[in-house]
Amino acid sequence: MRFVLPVFCLPAAVVVAGCAVTAPSPVPSSTASIQPPSPVPSVGTSAPPSSTSEHPAVSAAREWATRWCGWSWKDPFGAREARARELMTAEAGRALVPTAADTWQRDVVGTHESATCSTFSVWLTDGPRGDAHVYVAITAKRVVLSDDGLVSSPFRDDRRMSLVDGRWLVDAAVAGG
Repeated sequence: MRFVLPVFCLPAAVVVAGCAVTAPSPVPSSTASIQPPSPVPSVGTSAPPSSTSEHPAVSAAREWATRWCGWSWKDPFGAREARARELMTAEAGRALVPTAADTWQRDVVGTHESATCSTFSVWLTDGPRGDAHVYVAITAKRVVLSDDGLVSSPFRDDRRMSLVDGRWLVDAAVAGG
């Protein structure tokens, strides 16, 4: 004997047979907020300070990095170096190696190259500190755009900062802060 369901019973049979949608998993009552990762200092550095007051050398280093990190093919040759040197000690400014004029013309102007940097993370490192010298680490993400395409890379600079005539200036580059 065959069992035949009337057509009007078919929807009820489908639900009973297990075609119903399963309920989603319960959501935990408290979820932890997800924070973006903080910059990872290299070995021998301390994490960025958590207080709202910032050492004046950190502010000076951030301003210098803003002037140094990016460039534009529309800028006159040497403009980037001139901007950076305004916030450097005389010795560090002389040590800043400029791009060669022919390289600038060929590789930057010739390909319409420009670079921008993300917001800088700057913090005091564990280097020796004194009344007139501290060490900082500076990081950002640099994006270079040219006729050849787009390239993104990390920017990292470790510098000694020196207090000269009441002003914090970027001094010698150092390895690892």
